[in-house]
Amino acid sequence: KYINIEFNYQYDTRDVYKDPLKGSLFEVSTGYSKSLSSNTSDVSHFNISFQKFFLLESKYLHEPVFSYQIYTLLKFPDFNQLPIHEYEYLGGEDYVRGYDSFSLDQYNIENSNIFYNHFELQSTILKKKDYGKIEFGVDGLLFLNSGIGSKRIDTFSLDNLLVGYGFGFKFFITGPPPISLMFGFNPYGQSYTHIEN
Repeated sequence: KYINIEFNYQYDTRDVYKDPLKGSLFEVSTGYSKSLSSNTSDVSHFNISFQKFFLLESKYLHEPVFSYQIYTLLKFPDFNQLPIHEYEYLGGEDYVRGYDSFSLDQYNIENSNIFYNHFELQSTILKKKDYGKIEFGVDGLLFLNSGIGSKRIDTFSLDNLLVGYGFGFKFFITGPPPISLMFGFNPYGQSYTHIEN
């Protein structure tokens, strides 16, 4: 029961939209949700993101691409006043892979504010090819993710830093966006499988 107003600005120099080889994407987004109930608070958010892609030269890899992202998300009011659909989960497929989104007590997973970054190396394993009525291809990835979450803007702390790393595969199939199967690990000896699109 909210009325939402959203604003999004993107500056995109990537050469391919779904699977970029080089270029960058800068994005700013902000929004305001007016509550229609007296029991819940109005919600505002602001996020800013920058991604950069570099096509590398290699004798052993086919079109290897290195990329990184820096991302910040801030929400108002404080976490304890937000409706449940506004919660953010720092660990899991959306941000830091190698964690379970539901490990709420073990790590600082459930938040409303996030600083996040990632580094990825992606290369073609099976080049995209048209097999009649379907196009199919597979890329391999290595990744390193890290992020800090907080329930209030003034309580960010390096003590809450999560780091995840691992490898995965990105499947390109005609129709839907690429589907990724990621195998993430964390410094605590745990591993999780993440399916993303």
